[in-house]
Amino acid sequence: MTRNTVSSFASRVRMELSTTETSSREEALAELCGFLKGRGSLTIGMEKNKIKVRLGSLTSLRRFYVLSKYLTPREKHADLFREHRLHMRNQGVVELSFDDVFDMLGRIHMAIGAGIPDWISEDVEYFGCFMRGMFLSAGSMADPHKHYHLEIVGDTEELLLSVRFNLMKLLGIKSGILTYRHGYKLYIKRSGDIIELLNLMGARKAAAEMEEIVYLRKVRMDTLRSYNFLSANAQRTGTSNSRQLAAIKFLVDNDLLDDLSDELRNLAILRLENEDLSLSELGNLMDPPMTKSMVFNRMKKILRFAEENGWIHPA
Repeated sequence: MTRNTVSSFASRVRMELSTTETSSREEALAELCGFLKGRGSLTIGMEKNKIKVRLGSLTSLRRFYVLSKYLTPREKHADLFREHRLHMRNQGVVELSFDDVFDMLGRIHMAIGAGIPDWISEDVEYFGCFMRGMFLSAGSMADPHKHYHLEIVGDTEELLLSVRFNLMKLLGIKSGILTYRHGYKLYIKRSGDIIELLNLMGARKAAAEMEEIVYLRKVRMDTLRSYNFLSANAQRTGTSNSRQLAAIKFLVDNDLLDDLSDELRNLAILRLENEDLSLSELGNLMDPPMTKSMVFNRMKKILRFAEENGWIHPA
């Protein structure tokens, strides 16, 4: 992928969410509530009954502009500009004018400064639409190839606490909230929870892609753990075998092998003839066969006998 994989995956999520069809007016209104809660600001005064929604993505801007018809504004228009603080990134503001903005908010049962409207928080489908609007207006996520992280920023802690409560109540999704310089962030870290939320919001392709990424990462990690285990085990076995061989060769060089019992001498000879075999494999060659622990205990006796006769244990 070119440029930035993080932006690429997040943009695919945003694009999928922005092209998700709403099957009813209520779903569109629930999503609009998410936009308004995420990035809406209200202007009230003489001949000024306006709602402004500032968005950092043209994809999200188009989505909100199209859906805003369900709010039946008297007028609406969008302004585009480049944000210098964000490396000349495209930004946009949609302004909606109403004869009575409070009447409009009352029709969708959305109070100013409160949490999530009851009609949304009590229905998982509407809540999913609401979260789609929240994510498109104030959300972001990391590339799951690198780490799992989805977050939604907010100006008030009260709203994010309400979101966190409903995520747990309706879906069992665990999230946290932290304070940062410009406000608050709700974040989700568990891969399964992020996949669940993506599906709920309507980003099913992105959820399936992430699910595959998580599975492949797990397979790679399991393979790496198995390799590390086998590698460490082989290293331990190799070290143990070389120590046993050194002790036995010391006994041979000093004509001490015949001083061992028949059983220990036979085991020592087997080790000399089969340098790479494990203790279990050596035990299978004995007559009668021995278990790994039996071979281990007898090998300890051979090493101790070598040490008693001057063999120096290698570091």
